[in-house]
Amino acid sequence: MDNLEFCVDALQGAMMLGKQAIQIEIAVCFVVFLQHDGDTGIKATKELRQVYHEAGRADCLTSDSPSYKTVNRRMGRCADLYEALGHRKIKKAVSGLSGKELIEALKKFIKPLDIGSMDDVAAHAGKPRPPAEPKQVAQDRRATDAPGVIHVKTRHIDLPVPPDVPKTELIALAKKLMRLAEKM
Repeated sequence: MDNLEFCVDALQGAMMLGKQAIQIEIAVCFVVFLQHDGDTGIKATKELRQVYHEAGRADCLTSDSPSYKTVNRRMGRCADLYEALGHRKIKKAVSGLSGKELIEALKKFIKPLDIGSMDDVAAHAGKPRPPAEPKQVAQDRRATDAPGVIHVKTRHIDLPVPPDVPKTELIALAKKLMRLAEKM
């Protein structure tokens, strides 16, 4: 771990900056992956987790620590980006460099991607976050006890029918109920 002190220093500084911080964070992850000859697996992520921990802002060493999942997610996205960009291409871009020069070269290498968030990292890696499900707004819901709602009731069923429902929709519902009854 002694040979990665420059990574710890770089990550400490990164946590104070916005867009530049993410670029430094990606560069640090890439340094560790490069040291593992492009492997982004368990050995590399274990060492990288130690770098995050020693940088001082992330208690992430064990699965029950507060930042474990967050750090794992960030490392995973950086690993995906590393793999998408390609080990050979990255290695060629930083050939012969070490220490802070290596970090700077990697920042320069990823700068054209214009990454400003971890969602950007995922998108450039070809694994964008799926869009969030739209939340249903209150006026779209049909409350069973709203004024004007007609309740069609039987012994076991209470079917609320909004007062503004079109006749064609009621007919379609009746047909579906008939088909259901025939199957039972």
